[in-house]
Amino acid sequence: MTSIPTCPDLNTPVLSWLMADSFVGVTGEEFLRQLAGKLQESGVPIGRVAFFVRSLHPTIMGRVFRWDRKTGIEVNHGSYDILEKTVYTASPVYKIYYGEEKFIRRRIPECDTSEFPILEDLEEEGATDYMMYSLPFMNGEVHAVSFTSFDEGGFSDRDIELLKFCRLPLARIAEIYTLRRTASNLLETYLGRGTGERVLSGQIKRGDGERIEAVVCFSDLRRSSSLAEELGMEGFLQALNDFYDCTAAPIIENGGEVLRFIGDAYLGIFPLEQFGSEVAACQAALKAARTGINNLVERGDGWKAEGKPVLEGGFGLHIGEVMYGNIGTAERLEFTVIGATANEAARLESQCKNLSEPILVSKEFARRVELDWRDMGAFNARNISKPMHLYAPG
Repeated sequence: MTSIPTCPDLNTPVLSWLMADSFVGVTGEEFLRQLAGKLQESGVPIGRVAFFVRSLHPTIMGRVFRWDRKTGIEVNHGSYDILEKTVYTASPVYKIYYGEEKFIRRRIPECDTSEFPILEDLEEEGATDYMMYSLPFMNGEVHAVSFTSFDEGGFSDRDIELLKFCRLPLARIAEIYTLRRTASNLLETYLGRGTGERVLSGQIKRGDGERIEAVVCFSDLRRSSSLAEELGMEGFLQALNDFYDCTAAPIIENGGEVLRFIGDAYLGIFPLEQFGSEVAACQAALKAARTGINNLVERGDGWKAEGKPVLEGGFGLHIGEVMYGNIGTAERLEFTVIGATANEAARLESQCKNLSEPILVSKEFARRVELDWRDMGAFNARNISKPMHLYAPG
């Protein structure tokens, strides 16, 4: 049974601050900075505070938010690979996460510092006292926070009781920040950074949206039907992910957003407002497309060596006005772009295979980027009233 810490003086600066709303609206990093300051005001010889928070994210297992008396605020991310590494499995946070301990305290150097590698590191830095306790969340998850002192006497009994008394308030506050970050992570993962921010800011009703100028990118995988038959479902799924790693990742890396995956194809945008000019947005989109094609070529030899089919794809790039917002049913929505520009970008890409060109752009796009463009002629696109003129990079 967990013992209840003795109630300290509620007028202590850190407790008065935690019970007030003075930190409402500040970032998690700023909250941590203020927490350290209030602990110091309360007479706690704090030299470092670190929150260890698990993440719901496709590549990040967790984050460490750390305040240090010398270096200030640092935020570090841990990938899922860390789950197998000694730095994690032989750490205090591992024991906290998996319920082996709820409270850990070690006086340095009196303790056996070989118990946890971090204690050896702290001893070298001159630390004298280290404690960590669990932060229980309402959904049953367990996170953690640690406190380190570098003062000669370390933490007093009064300091320990005060820090323990802060545990549940800190757990609730950490949970609020974590839920907000989790929502942001999920929206960014499934919608894209900019689109996710719009949804999180309140654009959640059908019809919410605005007209924007953007470069629209449409890309798809060649021979997808035959690949699906040849590779089977699991193999085809891996091929799709390989294709997206090669071609969609550069969209994001160059400042664009992938709005939706449509089976073996995807739709991306480069909003002009993010780039400052039409030329900059077009250049970023063209760089992303070229990088995507180069990635496919470079990976080709590896796929051949593994006995896998070589993947090929095409890009259609166009620029113009689109409606950027929510469409769908009243309760099932998608935040995307619609309009002639988006439709025409898809039609452009459909000609890549016919013309044996990996990248095709519209006349509107080509005239904004100085390049030795090759004129590929005009074609009558399905459901497009006027012929579209095509250009390929020289």
